Amino acid sequence: MIRAASIADLGSEPLLRLEAYWLAMRGARAMPSRADIDPADIKDLLPQIIMARIEHGPLRVKYSIVGTACARSAGFDYTGRYLDELLFQSESDTDWLKIYD
Repeated sequence: MIRAASIADLGSEPLLRLEAYWLAMRGARAMPSRADIDPADIKDLLPQIIMARIEHGPLRVKYSIVGTACARSAGFDYTGRYLDELLFQSESDTDWLKIYD
């Protein structure tokens, strides 16, 4: 696992651009709302982006955008699907829901 003190430490220009966009959209809040994010603004980054919506009661994660590179890496496109419906073959022992808790 890579440990970095900041995004800049990773040396990735696309990540730096995504971070700048995120910070601009969130303003003084902890994170931007979905309405703040316009995928057209970051069109060239979309193949590597996953956007998920967190639902409560019970806790569920729904993937609203899964970039083409992410889908290719997973072996399938899970856009519009819930985390609890998916089985990623390489990570079958991982409790993915804990990541969102």
